[in-house]
Amino acid sequence: MKILFTILLFAVTAGECDSSVATKGKDTAQEEDVRFYYNALSRGSFYDVTITREAITVKKSRNESDKIVVKTGDEDWKALLTELHKTDIARIRELKAPTDKRLYDGAAHAELIVTKDGEEYRSSGFDHGYPPEAIAPLVKTILGLAETVEKQ
Repeated sequence: MKILFTILLFAVTAGECDSSVATKGKDTAQEEDVRFYYNALSRGSFYDVTITREAITVKKSRNESDKIVVKTGDEDWKALLTELHKTDIARIRELKAPTDKRLYDGAAHAELIVTKDGEEYRSSGFDHGYPPEAIAPLVKTILGLAETVEKQ
């Protein structure tokens, strides 16, 4: 009876360990199911940045052949996820732009879209270079990575 109890206890404990490992793996996979999309448009300019776990894509024209694609580094991805966790993305649509230069062609009209777990979170429009304070660190990180890609 003691042997049977010991085997049963061992089986249950081993099963719990497997389920916690599976859960940790699932969390990582969900984090990798994030996409960042930033664009800035005006009558004379076009700037488009898409960042996934796999690649950073930068386009400075509407022509598909002019895009630059670079693999996303682990540290860059971690930095993006860190900024994302600091941001309440469910409320980015409600944020007010600090400036309105885009209304009279004084700045490009910019927008941030974050797709996480199949759900799309879209910011309200803002001036390129002047995002709302709540998303400024995330936008700064995205634009910094894009600038690094352009220099390569």
